[in-house]
Amino acid sequence: MTSLRSLVRRGDTAPVSPLGRRIAIGLAVLTPLLIAGVAVSAFQSPAGAEAGSSTAGSPSSTAGSSSSTAPLLPAALVNEDEYVDVTAADGTTSKAVFSKLLTTDLTDGTSGTGFSWTLTDAKTASAGLASGDFAAVVTIPSDFSASFQSVGTANPVQSTLQVQTDAGSSYATQLLANALSTDLQAAVSRQITSGYVTKSLEAFGGVRTSLSQAAGGATQIAGYVDQAGTGADGLAGGLTDAVDKGAVPLTTGVQGLASGLGTLSTVVAPLPQVADGFAEASSGISSGISFLKTVLDDETAASYAIDERQKALESDIAALSADVPTLTPEETQARLAQLQETAAGIRVSSFTVTLALGADALGVGELERYSTELSEAQSAFAASTPLLTKGISDAAGASSQLATGMVSLTGGLRDAAKGASELGGSLHELSTAPQELATKLQEGSDQIPAYTADQQTQLATVVTQPILTAQTSVGGAPSPAAAIAAVVIPLALWLGAFAVYLLLAPFTRRALDSTASTVRVVVGALIPAALLGLVQAAVVAAVLFAVGVDPARLAGGILFSLLMSLVFVTLHQGLIALLGQTGRVLSIALLAVQVAAAAVIVPAGLSSSLYTGIASLLPLTNAITGLQALLAGGSLDTVLGAAAALAVFGLIGLALGLVAASRQRSRDVVVIASQPALPAGPRAATA
Repeated sequence: MTSLRSLVRRGDTAPVSPLGRRIAIGLAVLTPLLIAGVAVSAFQSPAGAEAGSSTAGSPSSTAGSSSSTAPLLPAALVNEDEYVDVTAADGTTSKAVFSKLLTTDLTDGTSGTGFSWTLTDAKTASAGLASGDFAAVVTIPSDFSASFQSVGTANPVQSTLQVQTDAGSSYATQLLANALSTDLQAAVSRQITSGYVTKSLEAFGGVRTSLSQAAGGATQIAGYVDQAGTGADGLAGGLTDAVDKGAVPLTTGVQGLASGLGTLSTVVAPLPQVADGFAEASSGISSGISFLKTVLDDETAASYAIDERQKALESDIAALSADVPTLTPEETQARLAQLQETAAGIRVSSFTVTLALGADALGVGELERYSTELSEAQSAFAASTPLLTKGISDAAGASSQLATGMVSLTGGLRDAAKGASELGGSLHELSTAPQELATKLQEGSDQIPAYTADQQTQLATVVTQPILTAQTSVGGAPSPAAAIAAVVIPLALWLGAFAVYLLLAPFTRRALDSTASTVRVVVGALIPAALLGLVQAAVVAAVLFAVGVDPARLAGGILFSLLMSLVFVTLHQGLIALLGQTGRVLSIALLAVQVAAAAVIVPAGLSSSLYTGIASLLPLTNAITGLQALLAGGSLDTVLGAAAALAVFGLIGLALGLVAASRQRSRDVVVIASQPALPAGPRAATA
């Protein structure tokens, strides 16, 4: 235990030769330069960062969206996609592979920025990932084109891009790989969406054309409907004329016909009885003829009687002639008168009979002839009378029904005329609807823009990527190396101050034993270390010049580096003077805490709130903030604030040194007062 305490107390008091001391001082001075130089030179852009696309063994640059000096991580691209059949609009089929779009986007820098891409096979990519030659490997699957082609169909299929990284190699690499996955997904989505939007715009053009055609068709329909309305108006007028000029008179005539036929039917109803009367008359005529014949026979008999009377007259005349001689003239005259009277009677009877016979003979002949004709006509009339009666009766019934139908027809025609008139008005009103439809369709067609192929491409680009990000870094360093230098230089100067106080004591025993004031002792002991710190800052200025810092900012960077070096040296003097070896250990611990709090390893957004909360209370974080603002042309207030904070930390270090020196002097006084005086030799040896 005693040996360990001795080692701790005297670990930095081993004898060193003058040459060794000089070498140690030189190394201490060069320590910040070595640290900053190694850190800056270790971070370089990969070879071929400014090259174009490549095949296996020749990385391609993604300089499309980044500077040609931007650092690029090497990445491998494995394309296992297979060709698919693509049917064109004209029906022709060809082979195509859609992954070429993605490989082109990656190799020309449109997508996957931050990586230098090498197109290679799966075996080479896997080996390169394992060896560290590739930070990431992207594999395009064999079904990529088939899945790409399925978009817009009834059964779309998703395809998965494989992104492989070596998660154990670097946390930053893993973050970049995650960002790469998102970027690739967005790139493929843009391509698919762009194609879909382009097809949709083409379809909109077809819809616009169809709407225009539909508007033209609706206009024609409106014309046809209007013409139909005009025709309906004409039909209504024609039907009205048909009713007024045709149907009404026809109905009246049919009704008159029905009435006449009814009357005729009534009149002819007795015809069968008349026919029977004809038959009876014919029979009577025949009976009359028979009676006439009987009369004629009687007249013939009368004629014979007249003839007998004539003979008797002749006999009387003969007798008179014979008696004339014997008769007196009076008797003769009387007998002649009788004879004459008898003769006259005979003559009259004879004439009458003769005349009657002649007339009867003529009448009988004609009567027989007419009787025969009458009998024949009567027979024909009797045969036709039933048919005539039935026909007239049927015609009367039909004409009655026709009259009823004509009344209904007339009413129907009037209703039809009214309906046709209303139809005409409705069709005229309806004709405005297709016209309005045509107008609205045309307005709708006009509201659908007609895009050219270039406009479709531009619109698809805007739809798939509606917002472009103009990336600007607030307080960005002029180069990645300068950004690293802004972080590494404060770290290097901190370690440089640590190295200085590995070689130098906070203050000498002689100075403590002197009568000089404590402030003078502390400041006097600080001057050599401060000079070494200033030399360190001057040497580190070469790093600022090497990383391409703007000359206008270079001077400010150098001055700020000098301030940092003085502050860090002062802090280390105070810590080591007050705590000894523990102060050195505390310096290393503070370095780790300050690196974490300064968001050097982990971004501020991912850091623990514990570290971000104490960041402004640590010297190194203020130094990094101020130097970053200087190199990037940041706010002067930020630089002055950081400088003021560093000045405060320098005063704190000086105060710690004063406290340590005062305590040491007080301890020495107590020891001297409690012990006898020692010889000068041993006292000098302890110095």
